[in-house]
Amino acid sequence: MQRRSSDVQGCPRVLSRSLNVLITLLSAWLVPSAAFAISGTNYYVDPIKGNDFNPGTLASPFLTVEHALNWTVIQPGDTVYLRGGVYRPVLGERLSLNMPRTNIYGVALWAMPGAARKPITVCAYPGEHPLLKGSLVATNWQVVNDPEFSALGFPPEGAGHIYERTSWMCDTNGKLLLGEGKWSYKSYPQQVFVSDSETNDGVSLRQISWPSSFQTTEPRDPLPFAKDGGSPPPGNSLLYQGIDGYPSNMVAGSFYYLEATNTGPDISTIYIWLPDGSDPNTQVVEVSVATQIFNGGDYTVIKNLAFRHCNSLSTAAGGSAVQVGTGGTIQNCDIQWCDFTAVTMGQGSTIKRTTIRHVGMLGIGLSSGSTVDSCVFSDCNNRSFDIYWEAGVIKIPTSTRITIQNSEFSDNNAPSIWFDHCLDTNSPPSVVRNNFVHNNGGPPRIEWLDNTHTTLRTNRTCPTITFEASRNVWVYNNLVLSNHTYSFACPGGQDCKIFNNVIAHHDCDCIGDGHDRGVNVIMQDSWGYPPQNNKIIGNTFFNNILGVELMLNPASMQPANHNKCDSNHYFTSLTNSPIGFYDINNPMNLAGWKSFSGFDLHSSLRDPCSSQPSAVTAALRHFQTTANRRGYDPNSWK
Repeated sequence: MQRRSSDVQGCPRVLSRSLNVLITLLSAWLVPSAAFAISGTNYYVDPIKGNDFNPGTLASPFLTVEHALNWTVIQPGDTVYLRGGVYRPVLGERLSLNMPRTNIYGVALWAMPGAARKPITVCAYPGEHPLLKGSLVATNWQVVNDPEFSALGFPPEGAGHIYERTSWMCDTNGKLLLGEGKWSYKSYPQQVFVSDSETNDGVSLRQISWPSSFQTTEPRDPLPFAKDGGSPPPGNSLLYQGIDGYPSNMVAGSFYYLEATNTGPDISTIYIWLPDGSDPNTQVVEVSVATQIFNGGDYTVIKNLAFRHCNSLSTAAGGSAVQVGTGGTIQNCDIQWCDFTAVTMGQGSTIKRTTIRHVGMLGIGLSSGSTVDSCVFSDCNNRSFDIYWEAGVIKIPTSTRITIQNSEFSDNNAPSIWFDHCLDTNSPPSVVRNNFVHNNGGPPRIEWLDNTHTTLRTNRTCPTITFEASRNVWVYNNLVLSNHTYSFACPGGQDCKIFNNVIAHHDCDCIGDGHDRGVNVIMQDSWGYPPQNNKIIGNTFFNNILGVELMLNPASMQPANHNKCDSNHYFTSLTNSPIGFYDINNPMNLAGWKSFSGFDLHSSLRDPCSSQPSAVTAALRHFQTTANRRGYDPNSWK
């Protein structure tokens, strides 16, 4: 799309272009899934009627996805159809002909790689709804009575309502038992779900304990958190910030895991307190155990599948629930309730028309040449990891030729799109276009005050779209609305372009304490890179509750760095939020900004509704109607 010229007047043309964004989103979701060429052998898996000793035909299907994807069975060009039902984790004697038994525990792992013209396809059987869950059902719950109840210090109101499941899948050596002769690492369950059926999501209980040895809130002084007198491990400080860690902090709707270490008998125990205080034996209780749900090889196609529950953080500070390699495709899938990262994409891969929701830390990690198209992302980083570390929706580390388009980002607790040290200028630009980004914000920061576990919570803002020491990124035709964060950050960005975007109704002070007034666009040095050759052209900034719209450091304004900011349109009807530029503590008006910086010489202060009210009003009404239909409160936009 051709870049908008500097003689554009007002924002109606911008909004009239942008008005098509949500229509594009909706129409993209209605397009039938693209047909992949099917060649090779078809195999079938049935979690109810199957048997892994069967030949895998429609009449005699396999029982497990793992067996179907075993390298002794699957070949490039083959297709595996999954019949309807719930698929749970298994661990075979080995996962392929050439690989020994592994400690990784999942539903389907290490598939045979396909080829560029012969992908391996794993998809739903037509008309049926397979559900791949990385959890197991836990039964035989017992109510916790004295003296254990008092010894652990549970809150008095939990008496009669807190239940335990002892010997949780661990032997005396701390190994997770999966069956006779099969084992993995310690469980460290990250998630517990309660519902009335295995096919429902139900309610996710809040974790009350340190998540694992790989992440910790690390208070200033080591404090005991387990029955055996252990203490929070000395991991990275403040990478994980969102959870209280003691039995005394349990509340209705929570769980606490006590991992036994260096003990004789196995006393690893899960304690749960249901939201209504009822007996968990009357419900379906699912505990996450799989370190990964699906690990596809290169040129793997995953279609029309649903994925739930993961336990990645139990064994490493990383890992995703679903992964495809080079040239892989994820299409029409539904991926939710992952404890750490939902999806990892290999080089040249594509994810289309897929929903990613309720993710512990990161929604998706992309590699060079990847495409995200017509996807929905919400409630990422719901476990409150540090937003300046890895938390977010989409993270792009050192990768190029990325395309993110026609997608919706809403109600996420971290940056929506984060380019990190993507420095190659020889490749075509990465593009972020035609996306609807709204109602996102950073989590409160938790600061330890003393060893009584008292905390101070303060707001933390984070940029919605970030180019950190990155080059050659174009961001255009996006609707960026009602976020509690900065809009764009360009620390050390070079050859980046921000144009034809609508940025409206932002309020960084979501706590309301007068702090974190925020900025819409930040440009500054970072990692030794000065901002150079960046363009901020033809954007509309409308009714934002901020300190300043632009904050550029002195290097950004040096002619030698060839940055440009012009033909933008600024307006606010909010008396408590004057438009300001450059310095959040000493804002200036547009005329002063022009004189001070030499930027925005063709920009204007203009009410976009004064010249063509119908275009702006129709756009915002359309956005509000769409948001309300999806369950968002349109009043939060005003």
